[in-house]
Amino acid sequence: MSPLRDELDVFRKALREAEAAYSLHAIEEMGEEGITFEEIHAAVLGSEAAIIESRRDDPRGESHLVCDRTLEGRPLHIMFGIARRPVKVVTVYRPDLHPEEWQADFRTRRRKS
Repeated sequence: MSPLRDELDVFRKALREAEAAYSLHAIEEMGEEGITFEEIHAAVLGSEAAIIESRRDDPRGESHLVCDRTLEGRPLHIMFGIARRPVKVVTVYRPDLHPEEWQADFRTRRRKS
């Protein structure tokens, strides 16, 4: 199994067992973009969920960005940190509301010019 797959499995386990914490920033983003806890769970636990970016050298701790779709088909990005326990949802947002940042697949970041 790849290291990224292992890290995604750690996050999935934390969500399934209600052991994940949510940052204040994540809660605020959920409110601003109309994202529910159920949508986060569905996207992270979905069969197409994948880590699309990793920040292993972040001074705040290792974090990973997961992309998948909600049950309604909306794209969703969830950044989670695994540097400390509990696993923490750092931020969450709908990449379709940020087209300047993401290509149409929502898994590829646009290059800044």
